[in-house]
Amino acid sequence: MSCESWSERMPWLLNGTEARETLESFRSHLAECATCQTAWDATLLTWRSMQPHPPTELINALAWNDPIESDVQMWLDAHLSTCTTCRDELSSARLGARRFRTFRVPWRQGIALAAALIVGIAIGSWFSVDDMIDIQAIDLMSAETRAVEPQQVSVSRRAKRVLVILYPQHEAERWDAIIHMGDQTFAFSQLQRLDDGSISMTLDAGRIRPGTYPIQLRSGNVREVIQVAWHLQEP
Repeated sequence: MSCESWSERMPWLLNGTEARETLESFRSHLAECATCQTAWDATLLTWRSMQPHPPTELINALAWNDPIESDVQMWLDAHLSTCTTCRDELSSARLGARRFRTFRVPWRQGIALAAALIVGIAIGSWFSVDDMIDIQAIDLMSAETRAVEPQQVSVSRRAKRVLVILYPQHEAERWDAIIHMGDQTFAFSQLQRLDDGSISMTLDAGRIRPGTYPIQLRSGNVREVIQVAWHLQEP
């Protein structure tokens, strides 16, 4: 198959609708074709921006055995158990890590890893030269208080994206979510529940407004409300 044909198939290779034999053939081709590797990286970047996948920095942290907050690790394990795309990316990252160790290349210059624990919310921040991503795992309060007492969430002003991980009380398979945040509205449809009971959504950090705004969840006739106090934190 030509590079042009592979390029046209890439979105379907990502969403899992292509046959396994086609995917294996593509992987073999990708290992030898720099042109398709470049096109694949661009397609993957676009795809990831539209999906609640872990950021590349988090995949790299796992590949290099960096410490990851337990709540984030639990969500990541559940996601990897269902997502072949991220498992493939993790395998590639681990292969790269082994090569760096083998050839003694200077160890990941320009990347620092920091983590903090704030009022029961695990926040891991992965820094790189051009980007910073806050990974926030939000554990819901008890059913009696969670709709009244707001969860405290701090987002760095340097952050570009925020991955919010929620644990609904009900065991619905898919959820719709909406957040009215001042002049901004975030809406998500058909968020899939993972094996650990979590759902996740990625927010554009630049659109987050400080204040107390609820996350409203709905699955059929089931509704849940999580009050969240959003704070913007100076770097």
